Amino acid sequence: MPNTAILNIRNVKNSAGGPSGYLYNLLKGFNELDGVEIPDFIYMIDETSARKQSNTAGVKNLFPGLRYIAYFFKQGLGFRKWFIGKISNYDTIHVHTSESAIYLRLFCRYKGHIILTPHRPEPIKNEMIEKFKKIKDGKYKLSAAFFDRMEELSYKCSDSFIFPCKEAQAIYGKFPGFEKNARNKNVGYVYTGIQKKTVSVNRVEYRKDHGIDSDAFLLGYVGRHNKIKGYDRLVTLFPMITEMGVDVLVAGGNEGIDFPKSSHWSELGYIQDVQNFMNAVDVVVIPNRNTYFDLVILEALSYGKIVITSNTGGNLSIASDTKALILFDNTETDLLEKIRLVKGMNKSELEELEKDAIRFYIEKCSCKAFAEGYIKALNTVISD
Repeated sequence: MPNTAILNIRNVKNSAGGPSGYLYNLLKGFNELDGVEIPDFIYMIDETSARKQSNTAGVKNLFPGLRYIAYFFKQGLGFRKWFIGKISNYDTIHVHTSESAIYLRLFCRYKGHIILTPHRPEPIKNEMIEKFKKIKDGKYKLSAAFFDRMEELSYKCSDSFIFPCKEAQAIYGKFPGFEKNARNKNVGYVYTGIQKKTVSVNRVEYRKDHGIDSDAFLLGYVGRHNKIKGYDRLVTLFPMITEMGVDVLVAGGNEGIDFPKSSHWSELGYIQDVQNFMNAVDVVVIPNRNTYFDLVILEALSYGKIVITSNTGGNLSIASDTKALILFDNTETDLLEKIRLVKGMNKSELEELEKDAIRFYIEKCSCKAFAEGYIKALNTVISD
């Protein structure tokens, strides 16, 4: 294997989404392997706190779009200063954000092989402008053009890609510049792995702590409360869900969508013990409108939970590997029917799916399986 590094602006972090969580689990998997050449992990560690402060300042600014563009170049110069002396010995560098691919190729003038794994479920423009509009309403035409160009350029700067699966890659077909700039470039695939945490509060106690009956059929939702994650769908369907005798337990940050004020709907906000949450619910619903490769789904499956989710992105691939992932056709009508289907299952049917969920996790998405698959994917993309 050529001299290889895995590069990220932030250091690895447990219980995080995106690149930091991805790399934490990958590193943990590498530590479980014997006799394997492990790529170097390099980060802009000393810049993490400064990066967070700059973002916070930008969010409060009256011109968030222009502030972000200025910050992009400021961070690029910081990236160059931090990494310029650390990258020359590497033939291949694997990055995890579009910004990093641009900084590496154009700011640092890196001449080696760049592999990109993007982690966004939607184009950069969509994600960032939605954030800007929550600060100050506006059209953000300049910012939109900047983000489209930045995204297109990141794919052009990359020599190859690693995705969790073909279905996750497929959503990028509509992202700015991907089809044009990724054409004929090598692609490797590896399911993302996660670390399974130990349950510390039993099912009955957890429910009691949150005012939920021990014998209630409990539906769980974990994630951001926005439309791309489908949180609003669950809110809309709640009256019909309660008619089935189903309670709802929700965790994650609210992003402005009103939720039902009912004894059968419980909001926990951000939580640190997702393992106890998963252990307490009967089924997990992730009604996303579009997705990349949702780690919450993997977490739920690792605890033996049946998951109902949409037939998009990486969900399609996971559903082909385990019966515990039940897909709905991306309409609220079918989502309701799939909830009714699971609610009507008998004990033996539920147990069969729950066992298959755990089997899938061990074989495909444990940290060790992740690291083993990553080495194969890496060899695939640098084989030429």
